[in-house]
Amino acid sequence: MNVINVKTLALYAISLLLLPITTNAQNNVNGKRPDSVIISRLPKLGNASDILRNSRSNIDKEPKFLVTSNGFSNTQNNKRNFIVYEFTGLKASDMKFSIISKLTTMFKSPKDAIHTISDNIISVEGYSSNVFRYNGYSCDILFNLTIEFKDGKIRYNYPVIKQIYVDSGVIGMLRLDSSKTFQTIAENNNEQIVANYFNSIVSDLNTAAKTSDSW
Repeated sequence: MNVINVKTLALYAISLLLLPITTNAQNNVNGKRPDSVIISRLPKLGNASDILRNSRSNIDKEPKFLVTSNGFSNTQNNKRNFIVYEFTGLKASDMKFSIISKLTTMFKSPKDAIHTISDNIISVEGYSSNVFRYNGYSCDILFNLTIEFKDGKIRYNYPVIKQIYVDSGVIGMLRLDSSKTFQTIAENNNEQIVANYFNSIVSDLNTAAKTSDSW
């Protein structure tokens, strides 16, 4: 058997191990991820236990996102696809300003990640590395989070996980089957890790919103 056939069989075997990953490999240098929306300071998988430990005092007292094999849920009202937090006495415009200021510190290129939909609605497009592991491989996620503001209230709609990328190491970044996102997360018991990840983001943003009356 020649060298070319050996390499071909090796790559084929690796691709089977990575199922249900698609065969659309991403460029491992320039096309690996949209650099303009890489989150630089949000929690990463390696610190998942620390995230939960450090944020527990805040997160345990607040409504939370939950992740199941069927998608997102929440501890406030699972019949709604969003969570509302109360901020008595704070203006919508002030909280929006504070949260945008906080988000600006999280992204390498905030102008590409934070979008104003209307006076009281913003959309966050984020790419996060090493959020969880799938069959031993590190997973990145591309997501969207929409946040709405009213005087005294902030609404976080369920995050939309647009794509999960797996770092195969050998053949670069591969995309998981986007029609099975939550089944894939649940398959390796990553529901709590993914939920903690988004809850930690919300907790950090809420902390920023609470300081909006200190200017």
